[in-house]
Amino acid sequence: IRAEFVDIFEADELGNRVKNECLPLPILYAIQNKTAKAKIRKSLNKVKIGKEDCEAVLEVLDKSTNVLTLKNYLLKLKEESDKLVESLNENQARKTLQQVVDSLLEDL
Repeated sequence: IRAEFVDIFEADELGNRVKNECLPLPILYAIQNKTAKAKIRKSLNKVKIGKEDCEAVLEVLDKSTNVLTLKNYLLKLKEESDKLVESLNENQARKTLQQVVDSLLEDL
């Protein structure tokens, strides 16, 4: 899921996602709002998506209540997984699993 957020920051990757794949998950959440959809469409309908288009999309996503709801849900899942990992015996596997869980939502 973290990759879904990361792909929005890179113009080439975002352009590839728009042309050849499905839109990144945060965009799918944001375009549920008609105003956000219009703003995002303006940036993504270009032949070549540039850095400024990524920034425009990110600005819309930062203001989107739907994306905030998604982030909060993901953070809640992380908290739940942290509790489950903490219940395991202290060993290298637990430490590794904790690192994996932490990296999944880093910087969201």
